[in-house]
Amino acid sequence: MSDFIKPIQLNSDLCKTLTSVPEKFIVDFANGIDVARDHLRVQHDRSGFFVRLWDGFTGTSARRQSAINASLIDGVEGSLKWLTQLSKELANSNLSIAKVNYRVTQLTTQICSLIDYSEDTRNQLESLGVELNERIKLLDNNIIRIDFVQKVRINLDQVFDKWEAGRFVGLSPAGNCYAAIEELRYGAFGDYCRMHKGIERDRFLEQAVDRATVQLAKDVEASASSRLSVNDIWLKLPAPVKRNKDWADALAYLANGFSLQDAPLITTIARQLPEGQAGVPLIAGASRIAETVIQEAFLENF
Repeated sequence: MSDFIKPIQLNSDLCKTLTSVPEKFIVDFANGIDVARDHLRVQHDRSGFFVRLWDGFTGTSARRQSAINASLIDGVEGSLKWLTQLSKELANSNLSIAKVNYRVTQLTTQICSLIDYSEDTRNQLESLGVELNERIKLLDNNIIRIDFVQKVRINLDQVFDKWEAGRFVGLSPAGNCYAAIEELRYGAFGDYCRMHKGIERDRFLEQAVDRATVQLAKDVEASASSRLSVNDIWLKLPAPVKRNKDWADALAYLANGFSLQDAPLITTIARQLPEGQAGVPLIAGASRIAETVIQEAFLENF
């Protein structure tokens, strides 16, 4: 089996380190269910990385994979069963659950306008919507608790500990920064920042900028105030022997919802765009890289 089609397992080092990947996968899977087109088709993101995630997260055996494929061919009913199961297994953050719930609401509205779907399918969607709403309420209640702040601090420490320990594999210095911030965005840190406005939220974002600045400077063995070439230093990939295509693909997958217009630096980092193609500075310090990545990733908070 080639590297391109090799499934990526949920218990792989990549998914255990980049926990944002499974969270994004379930959102993409929900968004890929299309009841209006052919009424019996499931439209997936056909990128190679998504397919490898799908095979790894669901195809634990040939028999199980055959059953999955059959259920998907049968139609939306089978897809909803897998969405229900996978959302329980993969969606843990307020961000992913809310996005899946939004898509379920859309599907419910679409199905109500069609006559092709059984009462069972409608009931299945309604039950999933109720379950997701309950999970959102529970998470929202947890987020407003005083002790949730401790979870935010733990999330911040865990993410930067992973970065410092070199667990983000084969990425550029700026890629390491984006990987870390994406982990925060899908973690307790991101849930808190989306729910709260005010001094405490701003302090957490400042801490993330400060810690990312320090770690970026360490990665390139420079001072935090050094202004360095974006293309030659911040976007420089490690030597080929230390590169890992899975991680590069994962970074591109995580960033595929961003655009050059809304997030030029994140898009440049993830796609490894050549110098001058994106509207990013040619020279920047560690603090500029860190601040820009965080602003783009948490755009709704600024």
